[in-house]
Amino acid sequence: MLFTPLTTLFFLVPLSTALDQFRHGVILEYADASGLTKRDNIVDHVARSLPGVKLKHRMDLSSDRIFHGASFRVTETAGHVDDNLLRRALTQYRDVITVYPLDVVQLQVQPTFDDSRGAAVRPRDVAQGAGAEADHVARARVPDQTSTRTRARKHRPREDAGLTDSGAGTGNSSASGLYVNYGTEGSPLVNPHASTGVDRLHAEQLTGRGVRIALLDSGIDAFHPALGGGYGPGFKVYGGADLTGESLDDPNSSVYTPGSSPLTQCENHGTGTASVAAGLPYHFGFVGVAPNASIEMYKVMKCRATTVHSDVGVKASIMAFDSGVDVISMSIGGPGGWSNSAWAIVLERIIAQGTLVIVSAGNFGAKGPWIANGIAGGFDTPNVASAGGPYSPTLIANGSYSVNGGPPIPMQYVPGYPANWSSSVEVLYAPNFTGCAPMPDLGAKPNQVILLQSPWTPQNADITCSTNLSDTALGSGLKNMILYMKHDETPDQPVPIDLLDGLLYALDGMATMSRSLALQLVQHAAQGDKVTLNLPWRPDGPETRMLSMAKNTVSGGRPSYFTSWGPSYETKLGPAVMAPGGMSLVLSGRMLGGLDVASGTSFSTPYIAGVAALVKQVNPGLSPADVVNRIAAAARPAPMASWRDDPVPGGLLAPTFQQGAGMIDAYAAVHATVVLNVSSLAFNDTAHLKPLSFEICNLGTQAVDVHIAHAPAATVYSFAPGHIKVKAYREDDFVAQNVVDKPASLTFAGSATLDIHLAAGQNYTVTVAAVPPAGLDAARLPLLSGFVNMTTSAGDVLTLPYGIIGEPLVDVHNLDPQKTFLTYDSLWDEFDNGWVPFTNSSQSIVLPQKVPADPTTLYNTSLPGWTFVTVFGSRLLQVHLIRNDTGEDLGQVALLPGSDSGSPAKKVVDTWIRNERSFGQWAGQLLQSDGTTAAAPNGTYRFSIQLLKVSGNPQKPGDFDEVLTDPFRVEMV
Repeated sequence: MLFTPLTTLFFLVPLSTALDQFRHGVILEYADASGLTKRDNIVDHVARSLPGVKLKHRMDLSSDRIFHGASFRVTETAGHVDDNLLRRALTQYRDVITVYPLDVVQLQVQPTFDDSRGAAVRPRDVAQGAGAEADHVARARVPDQTSTRTRARKHRPREDAGLTDSGAGTGNSSASGLYVNYGTEGSPLVNPHASTGVDRLHAEQLTGRGVRIALLDSGIDAFHPALGGGYGPGFKVYGGADLTGESLDDPNSSVYTPGSSPLTQCENHGTGTASVAAGLPYHFGFVGVAPNASIEMYKVMKCRATTVHSDVGVKASIMAFDSGVDVISMSIGGPGGWSNSAWAIVLERIIAQGTLVIVSAGNFGAKGPWIANGIAGGFDTPNVASAGGPYSPTLIANGSYSVNGGPPIPMQYVPGYPANWSSSVEVLYAPNFTGCAPMPDLGAKPNQVILLQSPWTPQNADITCSTNLSDTALGSGLKNMILYMKHDETPDQPVPIDLLDGLLYALDGMATMSRSLALQLVQHAAQGDKVTLNLPWRPDGPETRMLSMAKNTVSGGRPSYFTSWGPSYETKLGPAVMAPGGMSLVLSGRMLGGLDVASGTSFSTPYIAGVAALVKQVNPGLSPADVVNRIAAAARPAPMASWRDDPVPGGLLAPTFQQGAGMIDAYAAVHATVVLNVSSLAFNDTAHLKPLSFEICNLGTQAVDVHIAHAPAATVYSFAPGHIKVKAYREDDFVAQNVVDKPASLTFAGSATLDIHLAAGQNYTVTVAAVPPAGLDAARLPLLSGFVNMTTSAGDVLTLPYGIIGEPLVDVHNLDPQKTFLTYDSLWDEFDNGWVPFTNSSQSIVLPQKVPADPTTLYNTSLPGWTFVTVFGSRLLQVHLIRNDTGEDLGQVALLPGSDSGSPAKKVVDTWIRNERSFGQWAGQLLQSDGTTAAAPNGTYRFSIQLLKVSGNPQKPGDFDEVLTDPFRVEMV
């Protein structure tokens, strides 16, 4: 579940530089491998072109069939440098053919309410209350899982290392009888794969044997018994690499020291994702989707980091491809919408060479549509949405409490990490403190614990205070903390929150408990009673944990509230398919207890990677597109819900922009005999709407009849009435205001339905025409979608999702006029609002008539500039100079000499997505028709900030969105 803006993180950077899109560095693509030998030449070339600017080579990125290039970071600037100056210097170098920003993207960590790392599970996600059935609780002893000194015997996976004929689906990992596993007679547990058909494939001995899966993630605890108990040739986890090292110093910094192996227990994420794809049977019936598949892990993050630099991702992707794996799984990405980042392009090339890549959709669903994952921007790169599972698991520990030395009273709680509790801890009473402000030094003792209300209010789905625990824990003397929810719908059920944050703040113990229990304990403490807790469970101890499986009648089978929506700005629908990702039982590192409950598209993604491995096991010759087409066609569309998981009136199906083809049916995907040649139909916007075709093929030995019909989904407006910003899905009135039952109409050869007969081996081309309904408000950018449903006489059902953008994208505004304004480089307010407006039009700004040969010396000159925030995507910015008195357009400004981006034969990747802030500065020069620059005359001007609309033609002035700044006066000397 990893993610951040994929194009680039737009935090404005004051200092002696105006680098924006290149502030993290650059990735250069060379014409051929010879460029790899000239890294020092490029560094020297930039230093000569921009005195005072120093580049440092980061890493080479090269594969004969994929990419030749390298990445560099800016280590020093002495003077005024902006993106245009740097890109000009780079594109002038003869061996460089493309310049990409070096992006920073996020691991898809546990989704959170404010889109930052932290506790992420809402009370309703445990799916109890009025809609829940009785809990199924299995009490099973979990022995010590933390010893790292016992090295498992090297072995190659045997036929009985995973699921065997006698144990298929049972998950029996011991003969001791201590473990309760599904499949055991009388067991109350439920096979988590029953809702996806994976259990039926396991029963047929299809377990991914012989298939190799690579994961790009945070590393892996390969010595976990359910991951093979070792690392290297002959083990389940047989290879990979550590590209980042394990340093704890500034984990998100760009400085890496690669390690010798991808092994780690510092981070859980990679262990969890690998286990979903290919984990061996373990306690409580856990088993991965393809338990006999082999694993490579490419560690692309340092310990406790939440971000990935795109050059590291590119290098790891290339390494995985070159190693010859069958499937690459990435739970990484960020809001994007374009397909032209270096990483996205590399993934498309890898897929074109025959290796399947699966990428997570992302955990930014709360933001609404138009938030597609950028590194999966290519049309051939499938990304995966998350759905709620049929059951919500919780790992509960037993404990007890006593009041004033009385007898122990049994209680349950959910351990966080760490869980190094004293033998007993005393509740510290802190009246009126909820964790929403820095805590004073309470003089807390190591054996005291404070109970804090979790700072999220489900009633208004908003952040009521910071979720960062640092201000609360650090400096207060606290060593132990227990959280409880403000509104707990399940008083007798602990809220399952993944609490790794305690490790960051030097706590000894962290946990959650039910609201009702916490309030009882707080009330006792408020009365002056001495309340003592006994919390015996530790990851390295023999104490019992229990697995509670609550029937999920709320969100089971529907899109998870956090799963990111499409479409992309290039009209890709978004996710290809859904898989279980909400409240999943996964493996954790042994030192953290061996098991965990986690949510996010990070876990739906390896689920599909595992399904792909099962498909490849049966059909090893399938291309990546063939595999994705089968998986998508076998999916089952799901109904829509609000962000709070309330059903949408009328039972409307969720938009394909949110769920793709629907929930995976792995059994149908593996055994499909009628297949399609596409996974979706993207009809584009209404300005480009035309019929599309697909092929349906009968691979079976018997003829079949196929009935084709239309199943519409909910139509969703992107904007609220009268607004130009995309409305957030998390807003309470999203469904009432933005969801309508006005679907498009589909026809097949002119009819509402179509019946065809397919002989064995026969193909048939189906042409689909779409017509939007009357009465939609096109200015609100409606998103229409649904499914082409195909039912065969053999009982098979195939699904083909489609999407239509209900307004020409060339009509959609992309500039926020309230946040687009004139500024001045001395008006940076680092600790407040960033750039602030410059409104003194009577003050003359003095600029040089001739820009010096070394333009970086302009650092000593205050320059006029602008800043803007996007409300939609764009691929081109132009800034024109307008006379204030006459309105005459003097033409396009040159930010600094060479702002034409260098040689026109070179490609510079430069795009914007919604909700990005950008800025620029002007040294008084105007671009001339011959590519040279000339000084503007003295006068009073406005900047015309122009962003090309998504499908706009750069040659048409009307295809740009425009905002005029306030006037300013310049004097050229």
